[in-house]
Amino acid sequence: MLRSQIRQSRSSLKALASINRTRTTLTISNSLRNFSSSRELLAAEILSGREIASKVKSKAFEEVKKLQSQFPEFKPSLTIIQVGTRPDSSAYVRMKLKASKESGIDCNIIKLDEHISEQKLLTEIDSLNNDDSVHGILIQLPLPKHMDEVKVTNAVLTTKDVDGFDRFNVGELAKKGGSPHFLPCTPNGCMRLLEETGVPLKGKHAVVIGRSDIVGTPVAAMLRNANCTVTICHSDQITSKVNG
Repeated sequence: MLRSQIRQSRSSLKALASINRTRTTLTISNSLRNFSSSRELLAAEILSGREIASKVKSKAFEEVKKLQSQFPEFKPSLTIIQVGTRPDSSAYVRMKLKASKESGIDCNIIKLDEHISEQKLLTEIDSLNNDDSVHGILIQLPLPKHMDEVKVTNAVLTTKDVDGFDRFNVGELAKKGGSPHFLPCTPNGCMRLLEETGVPLKGKHAVVIGRSDIVGTPVAAMLRNANCTVTICHSDQITSKVNG
């Protein structure tokens, strides 16, 4: 029972991180389903995620308090590993710290020098994998160029991979009816935003701009699983496709 409740708490944290990482807005063009046959673009609708994010944080906080009332020693814990000091990465980490605090979740940051060896990073991850007090692990991307991001993200234990980047979670997401332990944060935030704002998806033609492993590819899989017909556009080619 406790394991199930802990997983539920992790899922709330994941959804929260997702919405915050999208920076609260998503633009959807009403004419995307027709872009291949028409150059006329209708006014886009801007969806704000601020209110939804606040609701998710409140729900996560309530879930944590409920668990702690039953198990006083339980304390949900997220650990973020940041390699280097990229300003954009540091900004994302600060957002995650703030969101975790507002959700009643402990968030610890491990900052490593950008010149650290890949093996030392893998050793650090292995230590966290075996620490029962750590319930979720995030590797702040991108990593320095001398590191293999696929190898590093695959090193995170599947049941602690709250970013959904390891081979099991990615593979399950790609399957129809698959059961990943966690969904990738930003794509999950986009889907939650669409769901909460009542945007109908079934039977729609969804166009995804970008094909990155972090956002484009997984959000395309999630839209497909929501019964959309999905077109993925390379970000460098979208202008020529829209302009014909």
